[in-house]
Amino acid sequence: MHYINAEGTRYYYKLENYDADWREGGLHKAYYFNIPPGKYSFWRKLIRQFWYCRRKIVTVIISPPWWRTWWAYTSFRIVVRCSLMGVYFLSVKKIATQKIE
Repeated sequence: MHYINAEGTRYYYKLENYDADWREGGLHKAYYFNIPPGKYSFWRKLIRQFWYCRRKIVTVIISPPWWRTWWAYTSFRIVVRCSLMGVYFLSVKKIATQKIE
């Protein structure tokens, strides 16, 4: 988008699958907070004096935090299983040594 003669220009933003309606904003910034992970299309619309309209689309992919990924869940399961097995084998060893005594 070009920014020549920006006085009569209005900018609108929309994050598809998140915003229900267009939001009016400034020239360079659009703020979004606490967006759930997923794939979104960010739309920007420029309207100049009700006759010139120009749109631009950018695809945005928001990844989940590392602790909510499949490999993190797999790692958590492995750690929990290994811990439970360790506790089990230690208790079996303790019982076996008590029986020998």
